[in-house]
Amino acid sequence: MEPTPTNASQRNMMMLKMIIAILATALVVGGGVYLWQQSGRNTQTNIDQTNQNVNTTNDAGNINNTNTIKTMHFSVFFQHPDNNTNEQDCGNVDGVNRTAPTPEDETTAAFAQEALNQLFAGPTTREQAEGYTSLFSEGSANMLKQVTIQDYTAYVDLNDIRTILPNANASCASQEFFASTDLTLKQFSGVQKVIYAINEDPTAFYEWMQIGCTPDNNNCDASVFTNQTGENQQATVNLYLIAQEDNGQSGEKIGCGDSSIAVETTITSTVPTITAALEKLLSLKDQFYGKSGLYNALYQSNLKVDRVAIEGEKAIVHLSGTLIQGGECDSPRVKAQLEDTALQFENIKEVEIFMNDEPLDEVLSLK
Repeated sequence: MEPTPTNASQRNMMMLKMIIAILATALVVGGGVYLWQQSGRNTQTNIDQTNQNVNTTNDAGNINNTNTIKTMHFSVFFQHPDNNTNEQDCGNVDGVNRTAPTPEDETTAAFAQEALNQLFAGPTTREQAEGYTSLFSEGSANMLKQVTIQDYTAYVDLNDIRTILPNANASCASQEFFASTDLTLKQFSGVQKVIYAINEDPTAFYEWMQIGCTPDNNNCDASVFTNQTGENQQATVNLYLIAQEDNGQSGEKIGCGDSSIAVETTITSTVPTITAALEKLLSLKDQFYGKSGLYNALYQSNLKVDRVAIEGEKAIVHLSGTLIQGGECDSPRVKAQLEDTALQFENIKEVEIFMNDEPLDEVLSLK
């Protein structure tokens, strides 16, 4: 038991000690609460700053956002009465901007396939409200089977358009069909020409369109369409080499008394094309071809095929790289090897070759 205070001063002293103790306790508790609250505020501030920094970094493009979807931007082409001053011109169409997720297979054929699928589905509700019209609609949305691109030509295989769009072969409708589809495809840099087929049969398409088979549609050659799976296969082509001093006895006579001789070889390709044949020819690095004794005037050169365009019966070949020749007689030999390898293909009657964007004849004249 504490002793009983004996006087007023002692009681006052004890009261003062109690007050000091209470104040001290209050300061400790209050300080702890303050520090806890401040700590919480600091933690939340750090979280907010972290989120802000991540967002800023994402906006700058330095960190990939896993939720970001890559998109492709392109146009599809429909008619619009306000922009068609000549109502008789059914091929007058306007581009409408579209956006779609980028295909996993980022090839020109995949981009073209997406664009055609959107074209064949017709104008959206908003585009219709803006005045756009088309022979395509939801009823033709699934008309496309596949697109294959070879040598800057898009080969478009369709389901039976004759039942899906039975009036598309009429004069005006056919103009609109070709204008809309050709422009939609040719916006892609890898497409310069378009050929169509119905269920892998170009003859069926062009006869129904009342055009028929012509050099412009490769005379309805179906070989690309029948192998639209894109699987490589073995194909046979001719490579042209030189019989020196043969004087035209074994083949076509060329300069310096030589002959251009066809040698059959096998290539691995989706289809036998000019590009594939020329690539095979340019890959030969021996001066003489096997045991044949035929001379290869291109064996020292380092050339590649950049592109091949087909215009009617004419092939336009663009090569790049370095041409090395062993003498002036190699000029007609190089010319013959390249041109004859390209001219072996059916429907190709003429070939024009550029090397580093210069006509081949001009390049050879400087050698």
